[in-house]
Amino acid sequence: MKPPSSVHEVQKLVGRIAALSRFLSKAAERGLPFFKTLRGAGKFSWTPECQVAFAELKQYLQSPPALVSPTPGSELLLYLAASPVAVSAALVQETESGQKPVYFVSEALQGAKTRYIEMEKLAYALVMASRKLKHYFQAHKVIVPSLYPLGEILRGKEISGQVDKTFEAKEEGMKKYLEAVRTMEKYFIGITVEHLPRGQNEEADALAKSAACGGPHLPGIFFEVLHTPSLPVDSLTVLAIDQVKLGEDPNDWRTPFVKYLEAGWLPDDEAEAKRLQIRATKYKLVSGQLYRSGTLQPLLRCISFAEGEEMAREIHQGLCGAHQAARTVASKVFREGVYWPTVLKVCAEQIKKCESCQRHGRSQSAPHYNLQPIAPIWPFARWGLDIIGPFSVARNGYKFVIVAIEYFSRWIEAEPLGAITSAAVQKFVWKNIICRFGVPKEFITDNGKQFDSDKFREMCEGLNLEIRFASVAHPQSNGAAERTNGKILEALKKRLEGAAKGKWPEELLSVLWALRTTPTRPTKFSPFMLLYGDEAMTPAELGANSPRVMFSGGEEGHEVSLELLEGVRVEALEHMHKYATSTSATYNKKVRPTELMPGHLILRKKANLVAVGKLESKWEGQYLIKHKSRTGSFCLATLEGEEFDHSWNAASLKRFYV
Repeated sequence: MKPPSSVHEVQKLVGRIAALSRFLSKAAERGLPFFKTLRGAGKFSWTPECQVAFAELKQYLQSPPALVSPTPGSELLLYLAASPVAVSAALVQETESGQKPVYFVSEALQGAKTRYIEMEKLAYALVMASRKLKHYFQAHKVIVPSLYPLGEILRGKEISGQVDKTFEAKEEGMKKYLEAVRTMEKYFIGITVEHLPRGQNEEADALAKSAACGGPHLPGIFFEVLHTPSLPVDSLTVLAIDQVKLGEDPNDWRTPFVKYLEAGWLPDDEAEAKRLQIRATKYKLVSGQLYRSGTLQPLLRCISFAEGEEMAREIHQGLCGAHQAARTVASKVFREGVYWPTVLKVCAEQIKKCESCQRHGRSQSAPHYNLQPIAPIWPFARWGLDIIGPFSVARNGYKFVIVAIEYFSRWIEAEPLGAITSAAVQKFVWKNIICRFGVPKEFITDNGKQFDSDKFREMCEGLNLEIRFASVAHPQSNGAAERTNGKILEALKKRLEGAAKGKWPEELLSVLWALRTTPTRPTKFSPFMLLYGDEAMTPAELGANSPRVMFSGGEEGHEVSLELLEGVRVEALEHMHKYATSTSATYNKKVRPTELMPGHLILRKKANLVAVGKLESKWEGQYLIKHKSRTGSFCLATLEGEEFDHSWNAASLKRFYV
C-alpha cells in the first residue's frame, strides 16, 4: 500500500480507517494526522507526521488483534485510555488463553474537550464507550478497572482530592500506591514533598505531557511502558455497570408491550387495554428484544427514548452527519433498523436546537408581522430624510445627494453634497424645509451618524421637533424615502446615458421637476397639485398651446384653485387610506408570524452581508431582547446586559434555542 498522493486518496484512507475502527486500537489517534491534512481547504500536504503515522498503521495492520464474540451473560472488562488529542476504550473478555478484545472504540477530542484533565478525559471515554457499545452494556455486566474514582464522578459526588500536601492519600486506590512508594523509601537518602503553584511547576507539567504523548523525551528522563498494573487488579477501583432488564423499567415506553407479549399483561383501564392490544399487533419479541414491523425494513429494533435521542444526534451531526432536515434524519433512523415512537419529533427538536443549523440555516423570506403603514397626517407635518451616494465626483467635489420627502404630498427636496456631515444636514434642513414649509412635527431617518449626532439632536429639540429612527439594517422602516431614492437613481442613469457621469448635479433639477409633477399612486395627485392647488405649467404644455394656456382665468382662477385646495387634499387623504388598506391586505397574506418576546435569546443578521465569506455565518450573537419598541421592532442587549441605542426589526432577528 503506497502513501496517498492526493486529497482524494487521503479521503479514501480515512474512510477505510473509519470502516475498520472497531478492529483498530486507538483508531482516532492513529488517523488524526490524516484528518489534519484534509483541513487544508483542498490543498494536499503530506507531512512527515503523516508519513510516520502511515508507516505505524501499516505495521499495526500486519498483525492486528483477533476479536472474539463474547460468551452470552459473561462479564466483560472495559479498559480506558486518554491522550491529549483522543480518548479510546477497549472491551475485552477473560478467556482461558488470556484477555481477548471484543470491540475497540475511540474519538478525537476537539474544542474544550482537549483541555480536560486526564480524569475528566477518562470519564468522557467511559461515557463515549457506553453510548457506542450499548448493546454490549445491555447484555453483559461491564467492569471498568480504573485508578480514578470514576464511579463517584458519574454518581455526582464531590471529589475532595487524591493526595494532600502532607503526603497523605485520601482515595483508596491511591493509598495502595502510597504504601508501595513507602516501601521504596529505603532506597533514597531522603524524600521531600513540597507544594508548588501551578505556574511554578513547569518541569512536572512538561514531564506529564511528554509521558502522555509517548515522547520524544529530553535527555535524562527515564521512560518505561507498563503493560500490567503495578498493583493487583483487586486493589483498583472497579466500577460495575448493570443494565435494567428490558420490561422492568416502568418509565420505558417498551415495558407495556414487553409485559403484554410475554405474559399477556394489560392495564386496568379498559380503554388503555384495548389501545395496547391494537398497537401490540405490530410488535414482537425476538430473543428477548422488542421489534416493530416496518416498511423500509421487515423488523425495526425498538430502543429507548434516550438511545433514540443519541442516535438522532449522531446521524444529524456526528461523523457521517451533514446537518440535514428532520424528515431526512428520521428516514435514516429507520434505515438503520431502529424505532421509537417520537422519531420525527425528536429529530425536529434536535435540529431546532442545533447551533450550527441555527447559524447557517436559511433565513425566513416571508414577513414576520403585518404591514405597519405610516399613517398620513397633513402636508408638511412629517418628512423622511436619507442620503444617496457616492456618485462620480462632480464639479465642486459633489459626491452625495441628501433627499427629503414630505410624507403627505410626496414633495421631494434634494441637494448635492461634497461630504456627509451633521453641519451639512442641518444647513439643508434649515434652508430647504424649515424656511420654505415651516417647522414639521417629526423627521424619519436611518441611523447614520449625520442624523444621530448631538448637534442635529440639539437643533431638533430647540424647534420642538421629534426624530424617529428606522430600525437598524431595515430601510423599509423609511419606505417613502427609499422608494424616492430609487426613482432619482433610475432617472439620473437614463438621463446620463452617453454623457459624462460627473454631470449628474446638473441633471438633478430636471429629475426633481419631473417627479414633482407626476401623480403618485397613493394620492392619485401630483405633489405640485397638493402643494399649490393646481398643476404646474410645463414647457411641453406651453408649446402645445393647451386649453389651460389659452383660457387661463388669470389671478381669479388661481384664487379659486387655492380655495379648493383643502378639498383636493381631503380627497388625496381618502385615496391614501384606500391604498394603504389594499396594500396591507396583499402584504399580510404572506405573513408567517414569529414568536419573539422580551427575554428571548436571538441571533442578529450581520449588517454587511457582502463582506461575509462563503463558509461564514450570516448571523451574529447571541443577544437578548430587552423590550419591544414598536410592532415588529425590538431593543437588544448583550448577554452582559449592555443595551444598544437603536432598535432592530424582526426581519433581521432569529430566535436562538438552547
